[in-house]
Amino acid sequence: PSTEQFENCLFEELMNFTAPQRIWVEDESLNIGRIFLPVPFYDLMKSSSLVLVEMDMKYRLDRLNRDYGQESLILLEETILKIQKRLGIENAHKAVSALHRGDIREAASIVLGYYDKSYEYDRIQKNRNLLCRIFSDDGDPVAIAAAILDQMDKL
Repeated sequence: PSTEQFENCLFEELMNFTAPQRIWVEDESLNIGRIFLPVPFYDLMKSSSLVLVEMDMKYRLDRLNRDYGQESLILLEETILKIQKRLGIENAHKAVSALHRGDIREAASIVLGYYDKSYEYDRIQKNRNLLCRIFSDDGDPVAIAAAILDQMDKL
């Protein structure tokens, strides 16, 4: 969607909540692909505490392969090349080569190395409050939500 359409959809969703409700959102950068989060929402998100959900690497790669395996190779390559400087030229080349071989899992593994380090660096740099860590073998959202709520009850 356009940024404007995304903002409208986000607003509609947020209107479904009442003031005392806790809202959980995925920690994202200001832009998600080609769209931008509203700055006040982003600022609030970045000042909020974190729950770190960690998943088994095999599951993460399976999921990325499933989610991105049907995407245009040109679009995936462009995305990798946009972060080439931060990913490292050699890693970017390896990831693009993996794409051209049809090995989405290998390309995702290389890119995940960059993103995981980047997220951890950001969390430490900004001194974000970490409420708890949850580990999931399979990424089941219902089980993850239950584990988070269980941990919140203990705080």
